[in-house]
Amino acid sequence: QLESLIGIDVFFAAPHSPNATSWYCADRATAVAITVCSYSLGSMGPMRSPVSNSSHRRRCVAMLTVAAAVLAAGCGGQDGQSTRSSGHDTTGPSGADGSARDGACVGSAGSPRTIRYDERSGVDPNQLSLDVYRPKGVADTAVCPVIVFVHGGAWRAGDKAKASIDTKAAWAGRRGAVLVSVNYRLAPPGGSAAWPDFGNDVAGAVAYVVDHADELGIDPGRVSLIGHSAGAHLVSIVATHPALLADHGLTRESIRCVVSLDTASDDLVDPDPLTSRLISEVFGDEPAVRSDASPLHAVETSPGPVADMLLVTRGRPARQSGVERFGDALRAAGDQVTIIDANPLTHAEVNAHLGEPDDDIVTPAVESFLDGCDDHRN
Repeated sequence: QLESLIGIDVFFAAPHSPNATSWYCADRATAVAITVCSYSLGSMGPMRSPVSNSSHRRRCVAMLTVAAAVLAAGCGGQDGQSTRSSGHDTTGPSGADGSARDGACVGSAGSPRTIRYDERSGVDPNQLSLDVYRPKGVADTAVCPVIVFVHGGAWRAGDKAKASIDTKAAWAGRRGAVLVSVNYRLAPPGGSAAWPDFGNDVAGAVAYVVDHADELGIDPGRVSLIGHSAGAHLVSIVATHPALLADHGLTRESIRCVVSLDTASDDLVDPDPLTSRLISEVFGDEPAVRSDASPLHAVETSPGPVADMLLVTRGRPARQSGVERFGDALRAAGDQVTIIDANPLTHAEVNAHLGEPDDDIVTPAVESFLDGCDDHRN
């Protein structure tokens, strides 16, 4: 029941001071986790500070253990597995035969090649790197489409080598595409990164891939972006923001297709109430900053041709309504958009199932969209 209220990436403990422990689900569960701890003490609810003394902390841990059992499938990390069942497409096609579009590029998943796409003083080089998975057995002369994947983690956690990336690399190989998995600067509490750092990083990674197309053996005219959770927000804002790609010498039309997997938010100015605290902590409360980071506002204030978009949503009606508003704005601007309802999958499952050969909800919808996007853009 708790998972139906929140989107979840990873459940972990994050001490804010030597005498205080806060518990987080890395995407949106801060307030809910504190609620669980607080109620274990008979306290007021979500706004109470995290418990600090050892006996209270033990009681909090006991309650969170129960919560973890309830959330086992959805809160076991981005790579979690669980039962699956079918969803439905609210605005477009939802099936595909899984056949590869580019036979010359079909192959099994190759080992990743790690590349630094940028260098900044004081920044961990790993955060400014990407992994290239070129299908094994593909000729060096083959020019392949590229899928750039951006991981989630509440803009605070996550890594390009996680998020079920091996499954996605194998899936991309079966489709005849190169997969590029991207890291970017993170914004944990007390960190120095802030908006627009993460957006600039993802845009810079995309620009690196396009600029080094010959070296990587990819077609710079066939670039697709896929992101999950916070990564879904980032691929959407990079594809719609008027300046992020332009600052790296590209245009919004440089991106052909975008897949947003259960986004953290498309509207940071007026977000889902269950994400508002996290957004405030990561992006601050300045309206201009939040507006600049919002895909919805980018489309409304800077309309123009952008990539075809697939928005995969799930969860509560309030959560889905934000996605619908973004879809409506894209349609009003004359852009192509498809919305898929992935219920009853959890937040983690939407990501983990992509690329699984027996998945019957997310993977067929994404394949159908990418095939249709290719046809529409050719």
